[in-house]
Amino acid sequence: MSGVAAAAAPDLEGLDPVFAGVVVRRAADQVEFFQDRNKRWAFHCTDVGYHLLARLLHAASPVLGRGLHSSTSQLNLSGV
Repeated sequence: MSGVAAAAAPDLEGLDPVFAGVVVRRAADQVEFFQDRNKRWAFHCTDVGYHLLARLLHAASPVLGRGLHSSTSQLNLSGV
């Protein structure tokens, strides 16, 4: 196993809600993940891929949160 998989499994808690259900551990060393918004087409990887995906989702969550916050703060919703 590589050094990436040897580390403790990353926690997928606290991610942006858009990532809910994107990465699912099915069994030991069997991970399913989706790249499409509607989660129709599943892809599969091992623990090494799981660790990389978890790191990606953790890095992307704050970016999505800042983008959404800055977009909504510029909206003029008066009269809606």
